[in-house]
Amino acid sequence: MDQVYEVCKQSEIPVYFVGGCVRDYLLCKKSTDFDLAIDSHGFEVLCQKLEKNYALNKSQFSTFSINIGDYNVDVAAFRMETYNRANGLPDIQLAKMEKDINRRDFTINTGYTLMTKSSIRVLVGAHLNRNQSNDILKINYSHLHFFEDIENKLIRILHPNSFVEDASRLLRAVKYQVTLGLNFETDTQLKFNSKLARSALEKFSLDRYKQIILDYALKSNGKHIISALYNEKLLLYTISSSSPVLTNVKMDSMMSFDSSLALFGKALLEEVDDRTRSVLFLLFIYHEHIIFWKNQDRSVNLLIEEITAIQSGLQVDFICDAWHVFKLLQGKSIASILFVSLLIQNGFIAIDHPELIIELSTYLDKTRFTKVLVTGTDLKNIGINQGKQIGVMLNSLLKYKVNKRVNMTINEEINWIASRINEYRD
Repeated sequence: MDQVYEVCKQSEIPVYFVGGCVRDYLLCKKSTDFDLAIDSHGFEVLCQKLEKNYALNKSQFSTFSINIGDYNVDVAAFRMETYNRANGLPDIQLAKMEKDINRRDFTINTGYTLMTKSSIRVLVGAHLNRNQSNDILKINYSHLHFFEDIENKLIRILHPNSFVEDASRLLRAVKYQVTLGLNFETDTQLKFNSKLARSALEKFSLDRYKQIILDYALKSNGKHIISALYNEKLLLYTISSSSPVLTNVKMDSMMSFDSSLALFGKALLEEVDDRTRSVLFLLFIYHEHIIFWKNQDRSVNLLIEEITAIQSGLQVDFICDAWHVFKLLQGKSIASILFVSLLIQNGFIAIDHPELIIELSTYLDKTRFTKVLVTGTDLKNIGINQGKQIGVMLNSLLKYKVNKRVNMTINEEINWIASRINEYRD
């Protein structure tokens, strides 16, 4: 952050911390995302100076993003916004700071703090315990309800059409409820629940909507955000790209997910991180429409592809024994296997094999670790020289170990093959 400060100081350009980083500090939360606001001239100067040493991600809305160390910094020129499009993307007009405040989503995000050495120490240094710091964060400009709403932890829109103009604010409000423990101001609650706001969400850019939801799901507390969105009926799916509708899934959401997942035991669940579990929860809600979330995130794509492959394998004359389960699941992630198991447990996949859940659990607990210790060289030493024979025998040994669920030493494996060597000679 010092790099930004030095550029602005040398050019005598005031730049302000604004939005979430100021809000989070006042709510005693740590932030690694910093929004900066600056006049249009300063924006151009700062952009030109920084792009000499950093890769800037620029947008058409007079903004750019930059990663500095562990921090993500978004810089925007002061501007006014008008919304003439249903996708939530604004038309902009450069303006003064006094006008810039009106484009913000909620009053709690309208605190402007001049960037100084002191404010950098407070915000970037993360002095969350004010008793340990002599620095005081000075708010240079804000909405008239800013301090009141911060103190009372209220979500308040700045004007009546806020949710209609940008329906992503519906999603963000729910995220703030979950992550910051906020409640709606009375009139904002009415606007949030209005048919106009919900209609605006259904007309919102589908790609942007998906990216926002996946970003939420990939947070460490993403499952709780997704659950809250589900309960508020803010999760969408679509049969065609032109007709999104609100979801109407038939389940008890998080309770069903958690109770089913708990059956696999703590040790196994520890192999799946919180973010992946949040994505699994999202896909669990969309169990009939998981393809809806494809092509938005590489890791999610891979997960969906594995889930789809397992489901397809179960439907094509599947033989339900340890070996065929092993072949189907080998190389698949624990997350994708758990997900398919959850679908079976909850009756979302119709199967002809009641023992399948037991076989899946056995694979997860034991047989997935099964491997052959003996090598081709070991087999050559006992008189098997042909490559094809070696491959067949190693595969037969693996199949035996999987079906019998046994552990064997190398000598035991060699003896097992030696006892059957005549079966594999031409």
